[in-house]
Amino acid sequence: MADAVNSQGFVHLRVRSAYSLLEGAIKAGKIGKMAADAGMPAVAVADRANLFGALEFSQTTKDAGVQPIVACALPVLDIGGQVAQRWAKTPTVVLIAQNEQGWLNLCALSSAAYLDAGEMAEPGVPWGQVVDKSEG
Repeated sequence: MADAVNSQGFVHLRVRSAYSLLEGAIKAGKIGKMAADAGMPAVAVADRANLFGALEFSQTTKDAGVQPIVACALPVLDIGGQVAQRWAKTPTVVLIAQNEQGWLNLCALSSAAYLDAGEMAEPGVPWGQVVDKSEG
């Protein structure tokens, strides 16, 4: 990530774990230790369209003495023009859970992204649905 001298107080809010296929390589369970070694007080994992590593990340990051922040880089439809022609072309918005309601909303949005995808090139949710689930 970065060395401890340069990262005091800095918090990554868009780390991708290995659960972000084609985008991340770090195992979710190792992110907390890396953040602690770099002197970071907190770190967020924002995997693309999923929360698969959230539990492992949260537990191991807390054990490393770093505040875990659960987030999701969610592909959002109806912004940025046209429908994606291939994976990773749809604009993403990083959504961060502030509390239990936020976690529940992230779960609902992530699930909807896959369940409602149909024949789209990648999972995503309409902007209106993000607005409806913005509490927390």
